Amino acid sequence: MTKYPDFSNYTLATFNQTLLQDTSLCTLETCPLILDGYLLGEMTYIPSLGGNVFYAIIFALIVLIQVYQGLKYRTWGFLVGMFCGGVLEVIGYVARIIIHNNPFSSDGFIMYLCCLTIAPAFLSAAIYICLSRIIIIYTPDAARFKPQFYSYSFMASDFVSLVLQASFPTWWRSRSFQSWFSSESFPRTFADAQFVLKAAGGAIASTADTRHTEHVGVHVMVAGLAFQVISLAVFAALCADFYLSVTKLKKVPIASTINLGELKENKTSAVQDSQPVDLATYQSPNDSPLNPEFLEIRSSRSHHHLMIALFLATFFIFVRSIFRCAELSGGFAGSLANDQASFMILEGVMIILAMACLTVWHPGRIWTKSGWKSATSKA
Repeated sequence: MTKYPDFSNYTLATFNQTLLQDTSLCTLETCPLILDGYLLGEMTYIPSLGGNVFYAIIFALIVLIQVYQGLKYRTWGFLVGMFCGGVLEVIGYVARIIIHNNPFSSDGFIMYLCCLTIAPAFLSAAIYICLSRIIIIYTPDAARFKPQFYSYSFMASDFVSLVLQASFPTWWRSRSFQSWFSSESFPRTFADAQFVLKAAGGAIASTADTRHTEHVGVHVMVAGLAFQVISLAVFAALCADFYLSVTKLKKVPIASTINLGELKENKTSAVQDSQPVDLATYQSPNDSPLNPEFLEIRSSRSHHHLMIALFLATFFIFVRSIFRCAELSGGFAGSLANDQASFMILEGVMIILAMACLTVWHPGRIWTKSGWKSATSKA
């Protein structure tokens, strides 16, 4: 294990002022990570090399499997979400490897912070796409909204979350940001883009007070994460509502299934002598209110496993998002933001489990290429 110099006898007043002014010049041989309570490095610990290499490899393998499955079953929308999320995870952990080698690298920190913060939003989008297909596989009549509404509205919320989460880490530490925007050579044609970035929170870094800038920027990121948590909670509530609606249709008298509208209003008139029938697997297209085209899919055990996998993936992303909210609420120098064990478990493990669920129980494999295509065409 490498032994680094002891800087305990130094204070901010007695330390090399050139290095204090530009910590990018620092190395572990010339600077401590913390001096007099002031954070010189990008974090208070050196990221584990083995752990981050392992995570990067795991995510890379998952991405490769997702690409293979996506091309094989032509689940294009699902593939885009999983691919983008997985690639960002790989880049994020590669960035942490860079920080391991140089904990004073602001570029590595920005890359890690931005990529790992926004990656789960793409995974959530892949899950949202699945819900609209699930509604078609059962019946749109059991949903409160049209299938397209679920995909489009939650993907729009993901976009808002992405803007809030990605804008600040991308620009707040850029030392050239303020001079770049104030430069006379800055093209006037980009004036509107500048305004958009400022509105999104990206230009928060142009303020003169660095500490205030950091606090405001952290709040912007936390707002983005909180928005994602709320979106996932609303999504889960709508999924539960749809599940309960379908459950009401599973065992009712055959005569009651003729008028689904009456069933939803609890105005069904059951025939006393009718036998209960499980409509999830009921064979008669004329009587069952569920989509007869997807009867075989609904009847398969793997389909039910996929439903559980989607629930677990959503839960893992939800737990991770709550953790990141709590982590960033304390700022970059906070204790939770600098607790490597918590990060590796509640960030890394949660997302690995979420992606593993969506890879092992891939919707294209379980619903088949034709099933996915048919559900997509009707969604």
